[in-house]
Amino acid sequence: MDKCDANMSRSAFWLSAIFISLGVGMRLFYWGIDIQDSDYYFLKAGLVTTSLKDLLIMGLPFDQSAPIGYVVMTKFLGFLSNYNDWVMRLPSCLAGILSLFLFMRLLRRVGLSDTVVLGVLLFSLNPSLIYFSRCSKIS
Repeated sequence: MDKCDANMSRSAFWLSAIFISLGVGMRLFYWGIDIQDSDYYFLKAGLVTTSLKDLLIMGLPFDQSAPIGYVVMTKFLGFLSNYNDWVMRLPSCLAGILSLFLFMRLLRRVGLSDTVVLGVLLFSLNPSLIYFSRCSKIS
């Protein structure tokens, strides 16, 4: 084991890896399911009908709000993919998957191996985090 894994046993590492794999699988599974959320359709309508210049100056219509970088990235991906639902939700899914690995790394630095396993389990299978990984944005 290298220096970062000194406080983590082999079994704790593999359990954490299994839980992260489950979390990634659940995020990818739910990313592929169609969203029936009015907030998503308002966001999509705003991105389709509003120019990038107007989005940057006035923001999103329909009382929507999102960080500017996220709006630009989603508008660009939507433009490239003809506003395909899966592609517009891709940044949130990737951020949700990346958060699993970052959270495990954080726990490995500050916690004991049992704490890492429990924390990764709770973070990976948290229904709210899985839901927000499949949405276009949080309003």
